Amino acid sequence: MTKAELAKQNFLNGCNCAQSVLMALQNETGLDEDTARRVATGFGGGVRCGEICGSISGAVMAFGLA
Repeated sequence: MTKAELAKQNFLNGCNCAQSVLMALQNETGLDEDTARRVATGFGGGVRCGEICGSISGAVMAFGLA
C-alpha cells in the first residue's frame, strides 16, 4: 500500500488530515501510531483558520522528525 493510500485509509477511519499523513509516515519518523495521532491532533483543522492545510502540517512534522 502506498503512503497516499495509507493516509486516505487513516482519514476514512476517522483521523483528521494531519493525523492521517503523519500516521502514514510513521516508519520514516520513528513514531508509533498512537504518538503520531496525538501529536497531530491539534493540526487537523489547519493552522490559523484553515490557511495551512492539516495534511501539509502533518507532512512538515514528518519531514522534521525524519
